[in-house]
Amino acid sequence: MNIFTTHIGEEFHELSPLLQKVHTGHSRMEGCIAVKRGGKLANIICNIFGFPRHNLQTDLAVECDHNAESMVWVRYFDGLKMSSRFISGNNCLVEKLGPLSMRFKTRVNEGALEYHFLGTRLFGIPMPAFLCPQIKAREQEKNGYYSFNVSVSMFLIGFVLSYGGELSVK
Repeated sequence: MNIFTTHIGEEFHELSPLLQKVHTGHSRMEGCIAVKRGGKLANIICNIFGFPRHNLQTDLAVECDHNAESMVWVRYFDGLKMSSRFISGNNCLVEKLGPLSMRFKTRVNEGALEYHFLGTRLFGIPMPAFLCPQIKAREQEKNGYYSFNVSVSMFLIGFVLSYGGELSVK
């Protein structure tokens, strides 16, 4: 058992075998994905938080470690390192990414994994809902590859960032 399997419970067995493998123990994924950024204000936000640059052909390597206390995903976008740590919190997963703590509830839908965004804290302070980023994230197995998409938007700013594509699991 690890934090992810504990959080998702019996639904874990409804995930595709590839997603089960990715969310168990240690795994590595590699491939070429698309990273898109929004306008000028979105670019400033992305730069402040160290998000990857706009590049429709970005090399991505991901190292995933799952244990009973946390899951750690380290992403290398064209060499730029972006690490996040997931912990359990109040019946949800909390992703810690620098000063941000984002709460998600996961759901399995036809073998795919969907992350439903619940809220954000910045430096430990809850952000009002209208200031929180809106995050959509989905993982699925597609033709033997790990396929995913993450999209972020914000009130008054609109589209901020998206990244996604297909990765081979090593």
